[in-house]
Amino acid sequence: MRIYKLAGPVAVAVIAALGAPRAHAQFGAFPATLPQGDFTWNWGHIERKGKSGLTDFSVDAAEAGFRCNLQGKLSPGSRMTEPDMRQLESDLRTNLYFIEASVNAMNTLDYQRDLDWATLDCDKIKATEDPEKTAASLQKAKDKAVKKLIERREKREREEAKAREQEGAQADE
Repeated sequence: MRIYKLAGPVAVAVIAALGAPRAHAQFGAFPATLPQGDFTWNWGHIERKGKSGLTDFSVDAAEAGFRCNLQGKLSPGSRMTEPDMRQLESDLRTNLYFIEASVNAMNTLDYQRDLDWATLDCDKIKATEDPEKTAASLQKAKDKAVKKLIERREKREREEAKAREQEGAQADE
């Protein structure tokens, strides 16, 4: 993520110099163990979330067995532009460590008073089938693929034999 687009190099240097914690708003500095089940983390004035219903950014991603949605609204005095927000969304969406990147970005925006509110809502992805069913289904799919491959090969051989017969018949004429 390009933090310098969020606040400029000077603000980042000040935050770093003051030793601002990276994720203390939620669970302390990284690396941290994620919760075992569903979780929701909030930043800013979360009580304002339901009043407008509009968000300035929204990102969906998955990481570490969680399906997450980050959404939020900038404060009225924020200096972030629309392209800055789209770049932030893009950077977060493509980050392999989505949860950590989201926490760090929201903390940075909150420290800079650019964030009105934000919510990171993560649901644990539940396994829908047991491993035996999954293995059986996978084997069935493999068998079907092999059968189709054999059928295609036999069909191609029949078509080639037929073409050779026609060529032979034309040569006899």
